[in-house]
Amino acid sequence: DPGGLSASDQCSVVVNGAAPVVVNNNSSGVDLVGQWLSLTRSVNWWSRASTYRGKIRVKNLGSQASPISMLYVYQSLDSAFQGTDLLLGKIAVSSISGGGYVDVNLSLKASYNRTGVYLIGVLDAAKAIVETDETNNTVASGLIQ
Repeated sequence: DPGGLSASDQCSVVVNGAAPVVVNNNSSGVDLVGQWLSLTRSVNWWSRASTYRGKIRVKNLGSQASPISMLYVYQSLDSAFQGTDLLLGKIAVSSISGGGYVDVNLSLKASYNRTGVYLIGVLDAAKAIVETDETNNTVASGLIQ
């Protein structure tokens, strides 16, 4: 900001998700899951805006390559995704080979409201990809102060 002030914070990571479905001891199809690798929040006090910077690892637990998909990132007051959470942005995720992963960098802005929040990533939010397990597409961060 013009006065040279800044702030940052650290958070814990909580990954919500089920284990992949196993058929004949082999994962099948496409199954996208996510994990927060890093996440920081800096606040511009002058403009009252938060900037979130971080990285989410998107894994394909299945055996088939996934098509290009979208990661939606929401700001929430709790760690459970609700349809009323604030959408901060969406980021394209490249195709991922079976058993592989990609790291997705994000930089998103939101109004700063002085309360702790969670960021929630939702993979394939539009359900455009048929997955082995459709229940493990949501990854919540820890509380960000």
